[in-house]
Amino acid sequence: MATISNSNAVLIAEYRFLNALYNDPKIFDNITVDENILQHDICKSIFKAEKELYSEKVPLTKSSIFERFSAIDGKATIDVVSSIIGISNEKTAVIDDIIGDLNSAKKITDASTSLYKIIEKLNKTPRISKEDSEDISDELFKLQDSILNGGDDISSIYFKEWFDKYISEFEKRKDGKIYKFGNEVFDKMITDGPTPGSIGLIVGSTGMGKSAVCLNLIDNCINSNIPVMYFPIEMGDLNTMDRLLAKRLGIPYSHIVNPEDDSDFEAIKAAILSERKKLDENKLFKINENPNISLDSLAKEVKIFQKEIGQKYMIVFVDLLSMVLDFCNVKAGTNLAQTIEFALNKLNALSKTLGVHFVGTLQLNRTTEADKVIDVDDIEKLKPSRSAIKNAGAFLERVRWCVSIFRPMYYAKMYLDPEDYDELSDKIQLSLLKQNNGECHPEYMLYDGETFSCTPIATEESTDSEKND
Repeated sequence: MATISNSNAVLIAEYRFLNALYNDPKIFDNITVDENILQHDICKSIFKAEKELYSEKVPLTKSSIFERFSAIDGKATIDVVSSIIGISNEKTAVIDDIIGDLNSAKKITDASTSLYKIIEKLNKTPRISKEDSEDISDELFKLQDSILNGGDDISSIYFKEWFDKYISEFEKRKDGKIYKFGNEVFDKMITDGPTPGSIGLIVGSTGMGKSAVCLNLIDNCINSNIPVMYFPIEMGDLNTMDRLLAKRLGIPYSHIVNPEDDSDFEAIKAAILSERKKLDENKLFKINENPNISLDSLAKEVKIFQKEIGQKYMIVFVDLLSMVLDFCNVKAGTNLAQTIEFALNKLNALSKTLGVHFVGTLQLNRTTEADKVIDVDDIEKLKPSRSAIKNAGAFLERVRWCVSIFRPMYYAKMYLDPEDYDELSDKIQLSLLKQNNGECHPEYMLYDGETFSCTPIATEESTDSEKND
């Protein structure tokens, strides 16, 4: 079988793109790309011709395209126009897929060009000077950038295109905030919501309930039909299902993992099978427990899911984020802080090119737990701050929001006698350590460790506003 060179593959992708515009010129109203998405000058000229004709409300025909094409490019031929018009695009092909092919082709070409320049420089240089080293480093950076951007070109745009994009999104706010967690507390705390192209963090020490809060958010998304992916790297999918079922069914976790007797087992099994009927047809949720996942593998899973559900936007939960290979595999010549910074830059780029919102959980260091606790009031001294986040500078630089969770009952049981905290309720305090927009006041949830349920508690601020109403 004859192989198609990358150049031919690029030309075919460009012809398919121009053919799609010819068959449905209204596509111009919904895309922001320009001729720079194309690599061949002749295709750029035809793109300009089609765009000009559509803006002038001139029907796109073989003759009208050729006439405008000839005015733009002196080398225009009718055969090229005929070839483009005659392409048979697959019925299932959509413009986003075709543009994706063009971006991928550009990525490959850019990477190949950078590699060629690096090899050429090395072959011509018997001894690498400081200037040569800088040139090679620049090309390596371009190569890395072309690989990390995933082939998704984000073009520069003028005010007109910017406003077109903005107004389209603003119109969706007619009925309120667009992007939501479906969770009363988080939707109140995070002003912008889980917007696409951004990252959020949930941080806490051991036993605070990070995974429980994360699971409650995921369950809210499931109930609200918000597309969601879950990567429980630390927990695993079987244990996660036990917890999710405990939460959804209100059955104690201890009974699910260890039924008391046969009748208890059968009753729980019946409830589980009934719940399965409700969730089996849910195609807006996927879970992946791969304990050795990288950001590239994670992105691949997200892209597969996006194609399956027919849309880009979703919320992607990663528990724990620090266990993703890119965050913990320190390469020679670098340290952990640099590794984390590089991984976060990559995750930030992925959030934008994939069009999703990432939520990661992080473990806090245990330095605050060194304080002595002799009564309930002392527990407040253990409340975490930004400095308790391992490599806080690197993590907080790139995220849009960061919520810390603090559960006094955990420390009460650890340090005090039962009679010393008999009036203490098991609450989780959620505090914003960072938010780009909005206020940073704490919120509370009542925690049930047997069902992993986190129930919002009305704050004094909420109560005061209700009284005023």
